[in-house]
Amino acid sequence: MNCMVCSVKKLPNEFPPYTIAEECEHAPVICLRCTISHVEKTNKCPYPGCNQDVKEDDSKLNFFRAMVNTMFKEYEEVPEEHIDTPKDSVNGYITIITLTGHSIYVAYDSSMTIIDLKSKIAAKEKYPFEKQKLLYQNTELKNYKGQKITTLSHFGIKANTALYLIIRLYTFPNELDEVVFYLSWEYHSKSKMERNRDFLDVSCFVYGSEEFQYLCDERMQSPKNWIKHSGHKMDEKMKKGHQTIEVSLKKIPSDAQNIFFSLSTFNSKDISAFKGPSIKLYKKGKPSQCLCERTFQTKKDSLQALLMCSVSRNDDGNWEVTELGKPCKGNVKEYDLIYETIEGILRTMAVKSDE
Repeated sequence: MNCMVCSVKKLPNEFPPYTIAEECEHAPVICLRCTISHVEKTNKCPYPGCNQDVKEDDSKLNFFRAMVNTMFKEYEEVPEEHIDTPKDSVNGYITIITLTGHSIYVAYDSSMTIIDLKSKIAAKEKYPFEKQKLLYQNTELKNYKGQKITTLSHFGIKANTALYLIIRLYTFPNELDEVVFYLSWEYHSKSKMERNRDFLDVSCFVYGSEEFQYLCDERMQSPKNWIKHSGHKMDEKMKKGHQTIEVSLKKIPSDAQNIFFSLSTFNSKDISAFKGPSIKLYKKGKPSQCLCERTFQTKKDSLQALLMCSVSRNDDGNWEVTELGKPCKGNVKEYDLIYETIEGILRTMAVKSDE
């Protein structure tokens, strides 16, 4: 659908779920970005002829901002010397570490509930509450145990402890089978001639619980009957490239537990020369019905590869998509360095029961 203001074709999740004001009598047909921009400038609804008043601190406007921040969040490796140090706290603090290495600090309170902790993280970093998965010593910190709300002390978490934060993008329903992972990017900033065009490669790494099993990439496009690589798809007019991975969820063998998706350079030593690397997931045959989507911003010298996301079985046996956005060394000519990064992530993500 095209936005009424900017006239750009947008995905459904780039539009507000409802109008900016209760009094509006029109459909939400102006994209989130245009709605926010117009309200910030005029304090009015952007729909032509509507002009309903909207306050700068309106709760709906703040929600729309949070939607945009979550949809187009920036990721980067954070060098240790650049990590913000926590403010003084009498009782110490909790360090929450994301899979990219970014750290978040929260003042420690042994009686703090896991629900409260996730709410603080959501307020600080705009990670949606319901998509957060916190790990401590390979145990998931669940909101409840039975009917009882859990706290930090329930899991034996003391002051100055580090927790890991994983963001779940999507959980596949049982009835869903054939899906497509669509990974795209803009052309290399210095790649002028088509015959000299540099490009990115999509690679898919299949693991058991920890051990590597097989690879699906440009050279090995269909290693098994449940997965298929599209090969290169280049759009010279739009200066964009993309590749897709088709997956039949119901055909994945039981010993395959974790699947990682990466973009990596072929010649360039710096993946940041390719702008707007993104991943979109949709049901096969229905590309306009996006299940989830992320666009990543990479910093200069952010290495040759970007691990975009992983797909893993959860405790219920369903497949979950986890956001990564993790820059790493290695490319299609040298996978060993990517394997090392994936294996480190697997050790972090390993979960055991807290029962």
